[in-house]
Amino acid sequence: MGAEKPNFLDFQDNQLDKYPLLKIVKTIEKFIKKYSPSVIFSHYSGDLNIDHQIVSKAVITACRPQKQSTVKNLLFFEIPSSTEWQITKPSKAFNPNWFEDISSVIKKKLNANGCVVLKNFLKKDTIKKIFNCLKNNYSLNLFHCDRLCSKGLVLKR
Repeated sequence: MGAEKPNFLDFQDNQLDKYPLLKIVKTIEKFIKKYSPSVIFSHYSGDLNIDHQIVSKAVITACRPQKQSTVKNLLFFEIPSSTEWQITKPSKAFNPNWFEDISSVIKKKLNANGCVVLKNFLKKDTIKKIFNCLKNNYSLNLFHCDRLCSKGLVLKR
């Protein structure tokens, strides 16, 4: 899909709550300084997974508005089977307000990771509709009921 090799850090999985938040923030700040991104995508803060919650908070902190900051937008995504399982007030639930057109990469996305995720979390008839639409080059919308080729995100800044 054109992504660079990921950076893996020495934080233990599902144990970010054992680290000082400042350590995580400083780590993120180093990557921001190195890559100078204008947009950052991160986990939604209302996610059930504790690591996702902490990463979201650390990203927001690392991206606080500063004169020299290159970060203009923060976009937060949901994780199927984790975000929607959180028991929360309706006002805190994931409610996308920004949609990215991913129609040009949906086939690659499904081949890269979507097939396993889709098979685990979507009904079989939904999966068939997705592949039939892709096969016939129809415009289709999946994620968030009517938006398959749009990835729903929450824009906070």
